[in-house]
Amino acid sequence: MKSAGRLLKGKSGDPVVHIQTPFGGGKTHTLIAMYHKAKEWKAKTVVIAGSTLSGNDTIWGQIEKQLTGEIKKLSGNIAPGREALREVIEKNQQVLILMDEVLQYNVKAAGVQVQDSTLAAQTLAFIQELTELAGTLERTCIAITPAS
Repeated sequence: MKSAGRLLKGKSGDPVVHIQTPFGGGKTHTLIAMYHKAKEWKAKTVVIAGSTLSGNDTIWGQIEKQLTGEIKKLSGNIAPGREALREVIEKNQQVLILMDEVLQYNVKAAGVQVQDSTLAAQTLAFIQELTELAGTLERTCIAITPAS
């Protein structure tokens, strides 16, 4: 959590925090604590709870909606390119993206056909893009838990 705070204040820190503990190990509680610290860090927060998203929602759409109030640049079921994602996030920095239960969401997304792919495959491609992008931005941090 300290690393995220340093990064969001413009100092060095890890842009991607992967929270992994056994079942009941406090992953969600850690994300909740980070959410509350975000005010102190003066960061905008995006909260993605994979267990509450439907298979038709997209993580990228939710990120844009929570940052801007609408889904415009990151719409559709095909993962957006890095530049569209960069534009949305960079304009809204400092950003803390908290992602919980991502695997649970991806199981639902596996049932959604997207051309010759699935929404689950598009989501995995997106998460790769998102985490790589976070490494190039100065004040963006992603904290992610795969499942509980």
